[in-house]
Formats: sequence, structure tokens, C-alpha cells
Amino acid sequence: MPYTQPLRQQILSPDTLTRKVLLALEIFDPLSQKLLSNQVIVAAAGLGQPIVSWSGRFVWLDEGGAWPAEISVDPVGLPFERETAQPPAPPDLAHATPAQRLVRIVLRPTAAADFSGGVTAIRGQLSEGPADPSPPVTDASVQLAWWDLSTNAWIPSPERSAVTSASGEFGVFLRLQPGNNGEPDLQRRLLKVRLQFARPNASRATPDAYPFLADPNAAGRVIDGELLGRDLKLAWANLQPI
Repeated sequence: MPYTQPLRQQILSPDTLTRKVLLALEIFDPLSQKLLSNQVIVAAAGLGQPIVSWSGRFVWLDEGGAWPAEISVDPVGLPFERETAQPPAPPDLAHATPAQRLVRIVLRPTAAADFSGGVTAIRGQLSEGPADPSPPVTDASVQLAWWDLSTNAWIPSPERSAVTSASGEFGVFLRLQPGNNGEPDLQRRLLKVRLQFARPNASRATPDAYPFLADPNAAGRVIDGELLGRDLKLAWANLQPI
């Protein structure tokens, strides 16, 4: 489907919605930390085309009280996964608050995304076994987790899980906030992390001492705030059950 820029009009923001507005949709880019309204095709089941407000939100006007069972977001040519959401209908639509009419979808970057914006990121490919060639592991969820000193536990990135592609490729990132008790090496800007993968009946992770970097003294660590300088090739059979 060719991309067409949706109609952009000056309308009320979701903070001051009137009853003429059925619902508003925010599409959030977790890398830039901004709302995305260009190069995306948005559709709501049973409704017409949305209007894009100057604030960057997609807005559907009331069409006789109809509420969509599903909203789809298709990033056209952008390094993000296609997303769908099933927004719950407000219990009293006629008197719904702006918050009840607002839907937010956080996009998930693909392996082709630009991770140069100061985030800790890893790209790689997951196969069933170490032999070459080996079938790729597809549709597995992937998270980048960091070691929390305050709880002595692995904490996955709060971002949505990535998904391995048809060729097993993935890209994951995390952005630690001030005050997080990660295990850093302040002199070398290193952070203790692991990759976590989940399939329908099993979850596995890279070993705690996985050699992300060539330095043998930095086992299990990556450079904080940077994209790992190489793409990893991982085998499901070599990962540890968790």
C-alpha cells in the first residue's frame, strides 16, 4: 500500500477533548523519545481515516458511538515493527474522560534501527544451533537486562520486547535512568548485562560471563550508552535456561 500523509488539522489536544472526539492515538518512538506521525499508516477497525493534530496525535471523530475493536500501526519504511492494539472501550462512552479516550502505542525497533542516540544497544541473530547453516529462531521475544545491585537480580529493559525476524535478527536497547543501581565499571564505562530470549515454552539467556567485548576482563559487560560494535551470532542451544 503506498504511503499517504494523513490530513493534519489544528484540533483540540487530548487534554481538552470534547465529546465530538471519539479517541486519540499516540505513537511513541522510544529511541527519539518523541511522538511519531509521519511515515505511518494507521487504521481503526470500523472507522474512517483519522485526523493528525498539530501535537502529533491521530484523532478519530465520533461516528455514532462506534468503538474500534483493533487499531493497527504500519511504519512505512521505518525500522519499527508493525503493531496492533485492542483498546478497551470506556464503560460510559458518552461521558468518557480524555484519559479514557487516549491510546498509546510504543513502537519496537527492528535490527535496522539507529541506536546512536546514547542508548545501550545490541544487534544480533539467533539460530537454533551453532552449526552453519542452522535454522533461524523466529518470533522469539528478546530483552536486554541489566544487573541491579540493590536487589541482586536481573532487570529487563522497561522498553517493549523486541521480536526476532524471519532470519532470526534482532535489535534491543536500554536507557538507564539516573538512580538505577546497575553494576558499572566507572573507569571503563562498562555495564553488566545479558540478553534474554523467550519462546512459547522456554526462556533462555546469555551466560553471565558472555564475551560481548573482546577484552577478557570485561566478560558479561558492554559499554554503557553505546551500540555494541559487532553483531552477535547466537545459538539457542548454547543459551542458559532461566
